[in-house]
Amino acid sequence: MKTKMILTLLFAAFFIACHPRKSIQKNILSKTYISIEKTPCYGTCPIYTMSIDGDGIALLRAGDFMDDTGFFYARLNADSVHSLFTDAKACAWETYDSTYLNQYLDLPTTIIRFATNEKDTITVEYNTSNTPEELKLLGNKLGLLQEQLDWKPVVR
Repeated sequence: MKTKMILTLLFAAFFIACHPRKSIQKNILSKTYISIEKTPCYGTCPIYTMSIDGDGIALLRAGDFMDDTGFFYARLNADSVHSLFTDAKACAWETYDSTYLNQYLDLPTTIIRFATNEKDTITVEYNTSNTPEELKLLGNKLGLLQEQLDWKPVVR
């Protein structure tokens, strides 16, 4: 019985050691995601939710005041994915408050969610000038991606 267990452990260790590092890294990244949500305002602010996973798959739920409404998908190239998640990981998430909101209801709120695995999603909402600068920059980068990606409709 002990021999079988030892052989199984040795086989597993050999398999892991010989497994390409790139595949292991890709599996880790595939559990990573970031999303941005823009809420309504008293005007024509675009309303949408966009999420991007570590594999570069982007999903968009486009609402009011968008060119098209509905569900869309796009694919980011590897460099864009790497840049986006490097910027996200550089943020000091553990020091942020969960909200940076003012009392004015006419401003849209930006909600950013970030996770490096399925169980540790961090959510920050903001619409004020006292939001940490790197968080605003990340939100702006996500907003630009939403505008620039080649969105294709999800066919049901």
